Amino acid sequence: MPTYGQDKIRRFGKEAMIPAFEGLMPLRDDQTIADLLFELANWHALAKLRLHTAVTIKIPRAATTHMTDTMRHFSATTCERWETHELPREVDARVHRKEKRGRNVPPEVRERRTVHYNVLNTFKFHGVPDYPDAIEMTSPSDTGSTQVLDDYVPRRERLRQDRLARMAPPSGTLPHPEPGGHDADGRPDPPLPPTNPLDHYAISNTSRLALGMRNWISRNRNDPAADNCIPLLRAHLLGRLLDLPPGEGGEPGAFTDAQLDHIEAQNDRIYRDKVLRVNYTTYDIRRDQDIIKPGPEV
Repeated sequence: MPTYGQDKIRRFGKEAMIPAFEGLMPLRDDQTIADLLFELANWHALAKLRLHTAVTIKIPRAATTHMTDTMRHFSATTCERWETHELPREVDARVHRKEKRGRNVPPEVRERRTVHYNVLNTFKFHGVPDYPDAIEMTSPSDTGSTQVLDDYVPRRERLRQDRLARMAPPSGTLPHPEPGGHDADGRPDPPLPPTNPLDHYAISNTSRLALGMRNWISRNRNDPAADNCIPLLRAHLLGRLLDLPPGEGGEPGAFTDAQLDHIEAQNDRIYRDKVLRVNYTTYDIRRDQDIIKPGPEV
């Protein structure tokens, strides 16, 4: 599943936690883990809201109680019944760190250690209930930026970054990033021009990707979508041109043949575009844009 719009949203396969864990453990632990994953995801979604009211701020408080209770239940039940160990890559990373410091690594250090669930003893866990109060006193976390902290980076860290920059190869030898997209000829897609945010949608007026209507219908004659396609398209366009209410004039029977004959496609062609950009207003009263990219087949 591709990313949504221009937001930094991960692919669906990396977000579907509960189905990935379902059935891996016995029933009593499986239900506990599913409850825990749900409460964590629910709390995270509420914490990332960018607009709150006096009512919605109460919901994260209740969700925080449910989440912390579920975490304590998970620690007291499932964690007590299972013994967990480090992954092989975690062992390799730990040994590598010691070797990098010039220390001798005895054989027992290379063994997998037992891992204990100690999240309940961390400051982060005890600070979670204060999050709704912090939203009321300041603002939601997504409305701010951490870039201001760059001015407070210690001088030692800045010097280290400067040394790393001097050690980097010249810019001409750096590998080029992978292109974001290509057209049918393998050429990179040109950057999209900016659109008017007040427009409902934006689509290119290019005539480069022409499609012969009757040839397309002939190639797809076994497709139900191509059945009676041209009369339906003419009726739809005529209804739009006459500014008829939705649901009226969308069927060929709503117009006579003489009326439909006034709708003609120039050179019997229609044109497709690679990108449709739809502007909309988000729940926090911001203008945003969704990008729809249909496949190569129309």
